[in-house]
Amino acid sequence: MLVAVVVPNEEVANKWAYTNGHISSFDKLCSLDQLNKYVLSELKLTAERNKVTSNAEVYEVRKHGYDSLTVFFPLEF
Repeated sequence: MLVAVVVPNEEVANKWAYTNGHISSFDKLCSLDQLNKYVLSELKLTAERNKVTSNAEVYEVRKHGYDSLTVFFPLEF
């Protein structure tokens, strides 16, 4: 299994929050499932645009701590 640590950009997260009607601290924003889904969708779009192979595609985002999200990629043997 491949794992990547993603630290959301606070400015982008705040813009997303404003657009989606969330007013909260950055720490609380990072715990929102909606923001995690947005991060996952952006990672998938980036992978698609860059023609990432299917075995390296992102399939899950989990929150750990206050300042990072862990991204999981499948690993084939």
